[in-house]
Amino acid sequence: MSIGIAILGAGDFARDEHLPAIQACPLLTLKAVYSRSKLAARKISQADWYYDHPSTPLYSLSDLLAREDIHAVIIAVPLFVQTAYIKKVLTAGKHVLSEKPIAEDVMTAEGLVEWYRSARRKEIWSVAENFRFLPGIILASDQLEKLGGTVTSFDLNLYGFIGHDEQSDDSPVKQALCDQSGILVDSGVHFAAGLRSLLQAARQEVSSLTASTFFDCPNRSSTNTIQSTVQLRNGYCGTFNISFGSEYKTAFSIKVITDQGSVTVRGDHVVCIMKDKEGNRVEETTEVGFDNGVKAEVNAFAKSIKTGVANELGAPEEALADLRLIQRMLESGEQGGAVKVIL
Repeated sequence: MSIGIAILGAGDFARDEHLPAIQACPLLTLKAVYSRSKLAARKISQADWYYDHPSTPLYSLSDLLAREDIHAVIIAVPLFVQTAYIKKVLTAGKHVLSEKPIAEDVMTAEGLVEWYRSARRKEIWSVAENFRFLPGIILASDQLEKLGGTVTSFDLNLYGFIGHDEQSDDSPVKQALCDQSGILVDSGVHFAAGLRSLLQAARQEVSSLTASTFFDCPNRSSTNTIQSTVQLRNGYCGTFNISFGSEYKTAFSIKVITDQGSVTVRGDHVVCIMKDKEGNRVEETTEVGFDNGVKAEVNAFAKSIKTGVANELGAPEEALADLRLIQRMLESGEQGGAVKVIL
């Protein structure tokens, strides 16, 4: 039996990523789309439309949630209203895949997770963090597990540029937060998830950090850069540097070094360096191609509904930890590099 699914939110990401992911998943059938306006809902023509404006009997969100042929909902709405929608949809008895970040701040996210877990709901709630499903992150995690050893260092570096003209009213950046660090929260949790995935594969977690934050771009007054020193529970340290104000450099890499070797995710390939049985240095490079992981995360969500077992990669607690890492970095930067403990 196919799983009937609806999309809440009809922005570019819903149309360009969620819709193709649903269509590519044999377990799912798109039944409906909801947006605040009928005009926006009509952007996705492959389903029934529900909307608030103009007010029309039988076409509200409540009417959509009352449908028995809709079993699950993907929520891709502005972040400042996302929590209310998650609660409303789960209370209606539908499974939920909500977009990252999990919430606008750690306090709100903690309350939401506590509300969900304490109710012992049978509905599955997953948070869509596609970086956990990137082929490079998955391969690098597998290699780190096989490599073993103690993590002695790591670094994450992201350089990119997002200008004013790329932050349209429909963009996730505009929708994400009302504060000036919205881009670092909305996109920064991706890289927190990527780093944490690799560290977890190497059996490590972040314990504390200190950070500097600033704007690295002329003609911008919003914070778009984090430079952070991060300490692990084993006492070793690494660095976490992301900038969305780097107009003349574009790069992304995550490297984790252990006393047995190193694994690096860089663009569309993964590099593993180790020693063979004779003690010789061996370097292996694997091309993984480009895949943004959205289809994989939607497929995993569908499988979890079918089996009744939530996928650990989409656990709300993981998304909460991603947000906590970024928020603590921003707080440290605001407080002149104060040390922040990660519980």
